[in-house]
Amino acid sequence: MSPAPPPDREGHDGRPAVLIVGGGVAGLEAALALRAGGYGRVAVELLAPDERFIYRPFSVVEAFGGGRTWSHDLAALVADAGAAYRRDALRAVDRDRRRVLTEGGADLPYDALLLTIGSRRVPAIPGAVTFAGPEDVGPLREVLADLESGAAESVVFAVPPGLAWPLPLYELALMTRTYLRRRGVEPRIDIVTPESQPVGHFGAQPSADMRALLDEYDIGFRTGYPYRFGGGMLQLVPEDSVPADRVVALAAHEGPRIEGVPADPRGFLPVDRHCAVQGAPDVWAAGDATDFPIKQGGVAAQQADAAVSAILHRFGVIEEPTPFRPVLRGILVGADRPQHLRGEPTGGRGDPPAASATALWWPPAKVAGRHLAPFLAAHGAPALPHEPEEDGP
Repeated sequence: MSPAPPPDREGHDGRPAVLIVGGGVAGLEAALALRAGGYGRVAVELLAPDERFIYRPFSVVEAFGGGRTWSHDLAALVADAGAAYRRDALRAVDRDRRRVLTEGGADLPYDALLLTIGSRRVPAIPGAVTFAGPEDVGPLREVLADLESGAAESVVFAVPPGLAWPLPLYELALMTRTYLRRRGVEPRIDIVTPESQPVGHFGAQPSADMRALLDEYDIGFRTGYPYRFGGGMLQLVPEDSVPADRVVALAAHEGPRIEGVPADPRGFLPVDRHCAVQGAPDVWAAGDATDFPIKQGGVAAQQADAAVSAILHRFGVIEEPTPFRPVLRGILVGADRPQHLRGEPTGGRGDPPAASATALWWPPAKVAGRHLAPFLAAHGAPALPHEPEEDGP
């Protein structure tokens, strides 16, 4: 199959114009992939409202004294990735004119549009402390203080229904146990999750290893669908409950609902195996904004790579695009040593599921982006967050 010809309207310098919207993991991975595979034959601009790139997976250790979440000047990173940077926010997409309208009043042309703006994180369990990232470190520290003082004697870490990346919650539970044991306090700690087995997306062996780890740390595991906390009880569906003095829950995701772009009933962007937005020619999407259920940085980077491959095929730069085939790679922190987990949620044809105390990929970064991981390492990002200090935050 020969590639489709590029559209008639091109970038200002004669090259097709690729506009990336969003400055997170998927956006930077896409810019780097375009630089690596585009051979200078496309003009790339990245639009985002952010001043800094925040490495969100590191936020899980901040409440326990593991240092601040790593961040870097976004404009500098985009420039080093070989793209132009425009600091502004997306307002709408005019697909007929192939233009993007911004909150700042700009009207930007594109030949290929890649949406990587992420999802909205919202509280999922009324009454619980929601943990979504660095902004929630303060409330989590209050929970730790209550457990340490004896004002609370139990805590449940709850995964809301519909969330398909629960690994941060396991990290929070493990670090809570370690943090409080160092202070001579042993509250009851439980995990409640819709998963039938711990970290079940990774496969049988990683799941069995996780269950053994939870037993070692005296953390209970229960399958259930939590939906409300109050009066010392976490309510589950159907008609069940778990006693708890405090509940910490991961946030739920809502789709971004972009004006001018098709979305499913929850606001997510429906994409095909090449991450093209269905019903929107020359528009692609990657990361949490898509309707792929697993919301994780490494998955977002893989989607970005697939979208870039399709875009380069669209403009005749490569002969065949490489579709998105998800591989889960996660590093669990919080135990005595980091645990590297790998699995293929769709039963792929690659390596079998694995869990190991040694690296299963390189560089062994929290977000295993093919281009992004070495790029961030070169800009000073540690592969793993700093271990929490003995005396805590």
